[in-house]
Amino acid sequence: MLIFDTHAAVEDIIEAGMPKPQAEAVIKAQVRFAEQELATKSDLAELKVSLIKWMVGTGLAVAALVIAANKL
Repeated sequence: MLIFDTHAAVEDIIEAGMPKPQAEAVIKAQVRFAEQELATKSDLAELKVSLIKWMVGTGLAVAALVIAANKL
């Protein structure tokens, strides 16, 4: 979960000269992007588990092929 002070961000953008409705729209778009596109720690943990399983499975398959090839 992303913790982001949207009110402070909108206020900063308004102080820089952008009208309030546009500033709110910009921050809303940024929050939407962050919620949909950025990986969380749990996303990365799931990916790590998947990669480890894939690597172990591939290693076992290669070992089995080497053993089978040696028996020919």
